[in-house]
Amino acid sequence: IGGIAAFGENITDCTNYEKIVINDADSSDYLNKYIYVGGIFGKLESVNYEEDKYTVTKCANYGNIESNYFDGIHIGGIGGKTNTFNEVKACYNEGEITVADYYKYDHYIETVGGIVGYGNVLDSYNIGSITIGDFEIYDDDDVYIGGIVGFGSVKNSYNMGSMSINDTTENDYDVYLGGVIGCAENDAETEIVDSYCLSNCTGGTLQYNNLGTVQTSSQLS
Repeated sequence: IGGIAAFGENITDCTNYEKIVINDADSSDYLNKYIYVGGIFGKLESVNYEEDKYTVTKCANYGNIESNYFDGIHIGGIGGKTNTFNEVKACYNEGEITVADYYKYDHYIETVGGIVGYGNVLDSYNIGSITIGDFEIYDDDDVYIGGIVGFGSVKNSYNMGSMSINDTTENDYDVYLGGVIGCAENDAETEIVDSYCLSNCTGGTLQYNNLGTVQTSSQLS
């Protein structure tokens, strides 16, 4: 699901102003499936991987993204997911991302990012807020939420959007929340380069993971 393309290849100089809403759904409708949601594209995945490297460049999203269904879903202000060899570059998100309630029934990894939920981001920035409501989780898998990327890599990017998560349960699961990235795909020193966030994140009893350098607004200006 994307404001410009659901399943994209190379996308350049596109802008979305429309709001995207994911309505509530019975998890059985999406069992063993993923949902990809982004202001510009849902999923960016080349068939031949290294031979066909796709890039999303110079795109902006101003439309808000709202969902009260979050089981096996990847959400990003620009895109839901890219694969290892694709990248999002020189993009900007101002749209707010809101997940009213969090339901998790299976063993899939869920991600949320100001730019991309799952993937690789360069030279981009986010000022849109990320707000996630109450958790209701039935398994012990992980969740990754980042100001730029939920899970993946990020270089030369920054996040100025607020991040707030209401975690009130005591279930056995791990939620990783980062001002820049929720979790680096490999080594944090190589996957997080010259990237910053304006402030810390807030959220209940979350396992807090502030990957990325925290700076003041004057330092970022």
